[in-house]
Amino acid sequence: MRNPYKTTRRAQKNAVDLEQPVDRYRYFIRQIIEKKQVWGLFKDGWAIGATSQGQHVLPVWAAKHYALSCQNQSWATHEAMSLSLADFIFELLPFADKEEVKLSIMMTPDGQSVFIEPQKVLLDLKNFLYEIYSQAPQYFQQNPDIPLPRKIRLN
Repeated sequence: MRNPYKTTRRAQKNAVDLEQPVDRYRYFIRQIIEKKQVWGLFKDGWAIGATSQGQHVLPVWAAKHYALSCQNQSWATHEAMSLSLADFIFELLPFADKEEVKLSIMMTPDGQSVFIEPQKVLLDLKNFLYEIYSQAPQYFQQNPDIPLPRKIRLN
């Protein structure tokens, strides 16, 4: 399977640079808002990994093909599954926070990832949605399935 994080020379001109963790994270935040969904690997529950220190992590991706690129070894029998942005914000992030599970954002096939606390992701989503709201409030009328920033509660 082709690594979706690598691009050909021709495609590099128009591609988003996902090599740096901060770029992968920003891409993730923007894409899940634009696409209104988050992707994970699922089989009788969401796939869970661990950091080198043993901290449980929940891997999530901005698109199906990124999730599929990590569908190997212990996750070979898992299926790529989407979760709506609203369910991610109002259900998965609070659950991960309560269970003290970090998010593994945009894990690559070679195991590189951005590990972030669920509350930080929630705050960044709220801030980005507020930025959109302050510039184009009609966006939320046109996309009623995108949560208004004021409805997102930080604990």
